[in-house]
Amino acid sequence: MESVRCRYAAEWTAIKLQWECSIDEAELEALLKAAAACPEQRLPIMADAR
Repeated sequence: MESVRCRYAAEWTAIKLQWECSIDEAELEALLKAAAACPEQRLPIMADAR
């Protein structure tokens, strides 16, 4: 189950970056915590859908 959480957090982060979405402090803290628990997970390259 941890691998699913790692992938979800990475994909969510990649989407936020691609679309230049805002992020509040609580979300940032959660994503940083997820990233720390998933040191091998890399951000996926998202297709540019704009």
